[in-house]
Amino acid sequence: MANTPHDPERSEAAQTLADLEAVLARIAGLSQLAADLRAIRALVIDGRPPRVAAVGRRGSGKSSIANALLGAKLLDVGAVEDTTREPQWLDLERNQRKVRWIDTPGLRAGGNAERSERVASLLAKDPPDVLLFCVRATQVDAGIDDDLDDLKSILTAIESRGGVKPPVVAVVTRVDELAPPLPKQPPFSEEKQANIQKAIEVLKRHFERTAITVKATVPVGAFAKFFSDGTIAIDWRYNIDALASAVFEALPQLAQTEAAMAFETSRTLRRRVARRIVTGATSIAFFIGAAPLPHDLIVLTPLQGVMVMGVSFLSERASRARMVAEWTAGMGVNVGAGVALRAAARSLIKLVPGFGGAISGAVAAGGTWALGLAAIKYFIDGATIDETRAEFEKVKLAGLPKDFVRTANAETSNETLVETPGSVAPAPAHHGEERVDEREPDGDT
Repeated sequence: MANTPHDPERSEAAQTLADLEAVLARIAGLSQLAADLRAIRALVIDGRPPRVAAVGRRGSGKSSIANALLGAKLLDVGAVEDTTREPQWLDLERNQRKVRWIDTPGLRAGGNAERSERVASLLAKDPPDVLLFCVRATQVDAGIDDDLDDLKSILTAIESRGGVKPPVVAVVTRVDELAPPLPKQPPFSEEKQANIQKAIEVLKRHFERTAITVKATVPVGAFAKFFSDGTIAIDWRYNIDALASAVFEALPQLAQTEAAMAFETSRTLRRRVARRIVTGATSIAFFIGAAPLPHDLIVLTPLQGVMVMGVSFLSERASRARMVAEWTAGMGVNVGAGVALRAAARSLIKLVPGFGGAISGAVAAGGTWALGLAAIKYFIDGATIDETRAEFEKVKLAGLPKDFVRTANAETSNETLVETPGSVAPAPAHHGEERVDEREPDGDT
């Protein structure tokens, strides 16, 4: 179920998207673009927290992975005994965003075979979006059959209750324990890197042998010590960004924006979500510009506004409302002039028989594309207003990526706007500092 927008800006964006969808529904040849608008709404408005479950033996690093992904001490880590007795869903918060994380006890910990059954029962009742199967690097070939049986039982239990089996991401944990034993912190030696790769290959062979499908197999190190306020004092994490990306890819679209904001190593993910928003808006702008609309700015302007607002929602900077105001003021003159020039160009181009629609659509899309990439530069990459204006001018001069124009022109050939696909067009090809702190860590790992 879609979330109800909880702040004025999101409410305004939601209403604008609803109004745009209603307008497009009444225009011949553009009604199918409503699906593109819904895809943008899913990223900007209707997001929900991702639901992640981590399963594995005691000591496989499940709680450490949660802490490593979110960059804070949110779950206790047991050095000897399992710290989790019963499976339960928890809300882990970072950047005012939530990740729903199921804290499962170690399967068969303490000789308790019923634990895996309780985990399977809970996950069958309340399935996760993605299941992390955690295996200690030194145990990928030790007792692994029992672990794989437990994984199969969980997936079967979910399916038997009418649920959809979640995608599985295999996580090879505690890779710092592989030979050679020292140093334990990354970057690792070539010998340790070779042993990490060997552990991955061994686990993949076990998956093939038992016919278990996984979306990705990711080696990680999650070792960290935290100050008493929960922030990181010693950071020996390894490959956590790759794990964040694998989880992100496995999630449904409605949960991807929240994950991109919650995961600490998330700038790349936030940029990917932002580019999806920009690409979707650019695709819509192309068809609006190509359609025989006498006043297409009435539709283009609010579309571009929602696009910029959606990108701003992905910013980690404080005071988003102030940032949007500063960005609008700083970009207003150039952007306003660009919009006026593009509007005049489209009016003239549409008089040219045959080619008018496609050329005009490209001009409309080009302005939207430049505006969107400038917004990403400012809100995601942290650029200054001057740098952002320079980005806008550079992208506007370069025009749309060739692949985008070729795809869009093919879809509008022979006046077949009514047959345009309902999904957002494919995105164009994508063009550890040590910290010193005098506070004493509390010793947790």
